[in-house]
Amino acid sequence: MVGSVAGLLIPDAVASALGDEIFRDGFERPIGQLPAYVAGKPLNQWFEVPNTNVTTLATATGTVPAGIMDDYSGLAFNKLAGKVAAFGGGHGGSTDNTVAEIDMLADAPTWSVLCQPTPPAQRISAPGGGFVSENQLWWGTAPDKKPNPPHTYSSGQWVEEFNSYVWFGYFAPHNFGGGIDGRTLRLIKNGAVGSWAQPQSADDLGLALGARNTCLMGGKVYGMASGQTLFKFDPSALPGARWSTVANNNALNWSGFGALVPDETRSRIFRVGDYFTDRFFTIDIPSGVVTNINPLLTGAANVLAGLRNRVGVDTVGCCYDVFNDRYIVPTGLAGGAFYAINAATWAVTLVSPASVSGTVPSTPIVGGNSTGIFARVFVIEQAALLVMWPRGSANAWAMRLQ
Repeated sequence: MVGSVAGLLIPDAVASALGDEIFRDGFERPIGQLPAYVAGKPLNQWFEVPNTNVTTLATATGTVPAGIMDDYSGLAFNKLAGKVAAFGGGHGGSTDNTVAEIDMLADAPTWSVLCQPTPPAQRISAPGGGFVSENQLWWGTAPDKKPNPPHTYSSGQWVEEFNSYVWFGYFAPHNFGGGIDGRTLRLIKNGAVGSWAQPQSADDLGLALGARNTCLMGGKVYGMASGQTLFKFDPSALPGARWSTVANNNALNWSGFGALVPDETRSRIFRVGDYFTDRFFTIDIPSGVVTNINPLLTGAANVLAGLRNRVGVDTVGCCYDVFNDRYIVPTGLAGGAFYAINAATWAVTLVSPASVSGTVPSTPIVGGNSTGIFARVFVIEQAALLVMWPRGSANAWAMRLQ
């Protein structure tokens, strides 16, 4: 359901959680009052958000590298607060393990350091030939250990029960090409700064699958990796909670890329993308029933072909737009077309055409990022705003939806 709070339509669940105001770091903003960088912008047109390039952020060891978003890394989204955190840099792009955060409900969003990086002299790269020891996962000396930056993909979530960003499943630390299963990491917030912890014993999340993709719905975390199983974890059930199976279906057999998108109103998850073609499925949470959506998609032939061709090769991002009841899919690697899939009718249209110049009001150019979009596209519901980062070295782009 969608209700009205202070003149702005937002989902009932969000309105109930927020009440009449948004509380952010010691001050408040009425829900109907847009941040200054959004106010006055036209509807349904892209605009670049100034000073949101994470590579301009200074840390104790220099500036943040683009690898914090690139190199098979995404973003973690705090839906209730409208904040985003970046942590990653696996593969070979960067050894910098900074955690950065940005408040997209601020009048002028800028990145801040949530957790400083490990000093270069203390960093230990995992060898390309394979994982050898725990030291390649955790750098530094106790008690201030911090993790080697991993391939975070779309695994990061803000979990209210922990007051923390959690990256579920530590998959491949920097300079390591394989998977490291079951290394769930948690960043604990403490005021304006954060510290790392890896849950242990009764607090252990116990995800033994090196998740590349997770989503949060109804206070529960859902995750997939390579294979054909969707798992569920309930943070409120700690201590003793473990992952359980929601659905196991051969149609879900995939390499683990793409995106899991929560659809709260229908109690289902929409799964899109992979390295293979025709990868559009819904998973009904109460029943576990898996439905192949590809035969149900309708639209202009060239639009359908463009969506399928790009999803077939891209490691895409995707989000649910509650204001228009649609899933929004950026192409990922080549060109800048954004596709909309109606969640009720499965009609496919363009949110915006492919970009040529990247200037307003065209689509932000997302081509040239060889590691895809992952979790860098989402809707800030309090401001009715679609936001995405093309890559770590670029500003965010946004579009007013209402």
